[in-house]
Amino acid sequence: MKIATLDDLKSKVTSGQGFANPSLYYVSLPTRNLNGEQKQSVEFFVKSINLPSRNLLTVERELGVDRDLVAYGYSNPSISMTFRVLNDHLTRQYIEDWQNSIISRYDDNRENHYSVAYPDDYMKSIRIFQLDRGIGFPVINKDLNVDLGIVNINLGLDVDIEKSSRVLYTWHLERAYPTSFTQEVLSDDAKGTISEITVEFTYRNWRGYQLQGQRT
Repeated sequence: MKIATLDDLKSKVTSGQGFANPSLYYVSLPTRNLNGEQKQSVEFFVKSINLPSRNLLTVERELGVDRDLVAYGYSNPSISMTFRVLNDHLTRQYIEDWQNSIISRYDDNRENHYSVAYPDDYMKSIRIFQLDRGIGFPVINKDLNVDLGIVNINLGLDVDIEKSSRVLYTWHLERAYPTSFTQEVLSDDAKGTISEITVEFTYRNWRGYQLQGQRT
């Protein structure tokens, strides 16, 4: 077997179009009750998101003295998405309204009177895009003594991200909705930090594929 040289490694990196950067991404959420500008205000400040995964379900099968684990299905673990929250609390309201549309009280004067929506009404698609280098980021107040890290990418309203040559790969979550979000703690010790909420999303299935297009 040939031992790989430094030139071989460089060739592999070049043929694979370089290393993927996990800090360059964009998340497209359903519009629901927001307008386009409000929707982007939520999407721009996605601090982090777990990529979807799949676990195969197996059962043990015995053949003589041999034992095999045979697959019979799969499960899709929930994903978590962390948002930075602005003073208008639009992101928090967006998630709360989405959950309220699933299960809501329809009679405030009587106990246990709740309405449950049909799945088709609240299950939506979520898209996750991994991007190429050379993307512009929104302007941040440099005088603010807080390490924001990389703020989610700023794309113009007229940009179709699926057709953009800057998109390398996309994950499509089908029939997704928020099942829970973390309670944030207000504290004197949190001075100089930014409010964040982490939301758990469940979904029925997901697909991942590369988007073809000439790179700029």
